[in-house]
Amino acid sequence: MIWLYNTVLLIAVIISSPYWLLRLLLSSTWRAGCRQRLGFDLPVQANPVIWLHAASVGEVKIAEALVKKLQEHKKAWPIVVSVITPTGFEQAKTNLAGLAEIIFAPLDLPFIVPRYINKLNPVLLGIIETELWPNLITAARKKGVKIILLNGRLSDRSYPTYQKFKLLFGEILRCLDHACVQTGEDKERFVTLGIPEQLVSITDNIKYDFVIPSTAPAASIRAEYLFGPGDLVWVAGSTRNDEESLLLKAFQDIRKKVPNLKLVLAPRHLGRIQEIKELLRDNNILFSLYSQKAANPVYDCLLIDTMGELLRAYSIADVVFIGGSLANFGGQNILEPAALAKPVICGPDMRNFKEITAYLLQHNAVIQVKTPTELTEKTEFLLTHPEAARLLGDRARESLIAKKGALDKNMAAMERLLVL
Repeated sequence: MIWLYNTVLLIAVIISSPYWLLRLLLSSTWRAGCRQRLGFDLPVQANPVIWLHAASVGEVKIAEALVKKLQEHKKAWPIVVSVITPTGFEQAKTNLAGLAEIIFAPLDLPFIVPRYINKLNPVLLGIIETELWPNLITAARKKGVKIILLNGRLSDRSYPTYQKFKLLFGEILRCLDHACVQTGEDKERFVTLGIPEQLVSITDNIKYDFVIPSTAPAASIRAEYLFGPGDLVWVAGSTRNDEESLLLKAFQDIRKKVPNLKLVLAPRHLGRIQEIKELLRDNNILFSLYSQKAANPVYDCLLIDTMGELLRAYSIADVVFIGGSLANFGGQNILEPAALAKPVICGPDMRNFKEITAYLLQHNAVIQVKTPTELTEKTEFLLTHPEAARLLGDRARESLIAKKGALDKNMAAMERLLVL
């Protein structure tokens, strides 16, 4: 089936080439790493390396944890991390400086991928979550590279697509030497697609291991944000379009009973900042951009307009709302605020974090609402009942601590392949 995949892929590339050329001319983001994606400007590795392949920011965090674990191994293998998106690439460059070589991932074309394998000289290829690129995997197999799926998952949204192309992905999955998957449901799905059952182990989710110390410098961050000691802070993280208008309505309603409430609004995509600024003005809400807060120190809403600030914002929250869950985008990362022992509220659509949300709900460690009205009511309740909010946050953190261990299980599986 790989020949059919490549035939269709090459036809699609030829037909769409004018579009991609235009994007390259108009967008510096698209130009970033272009030569490397085509197999040029790659670091030549004389010694065998471990190659970890990630997609974007979420998978890069897992790669970071794995790299640091690999550094503890008795044999310090050189490590290369490949990333697809520019934001993930920048994060990896920053957080793994001096620990791993960071490169852009190859386009999955049969005349490009072998160049990567020949130059990188991998002894093991670790694919994080669901990056099942057919040419990457088959080319590595032909070269005798050990291949492992790490923290593997097949979501409700992606699984039907894989089923439609079962012949292709069954061929790809049978190239794997092992698969570490998050849940029993994931194992069942991978086995159904074609990987032998004995090659699959349930290791839970590495993201549970990212329990963040509760000693964040909250007081200094509050002062930096220009919030007073008596202010309460509601952080809405990774919000999506159609959600901000609902959140601003809720914010205004809650402030009638909680006048010292401040809102920190962190949209998922910074390209929407201008749109959200107009929305804030239309609702007569005093706001300041995070990047310009010193110039406009009096505000009720702080609009985050820079990358990498959300975790710091979560550390000072009295209540957290998880974006993408009220407007049917599947929800965003619920683990970070939960790990910080923050009381967390999410909307009805958390399918991107289905298993994690179900686990926290089972332990009464998160509140899930169905409507904007319910969001307003539950947020107001937590803000006006600090002991209930504290207990909710504590249960969230304790639940995550109880689930730690997936990182070590994934590492053990990698080590077994490295000594074979």
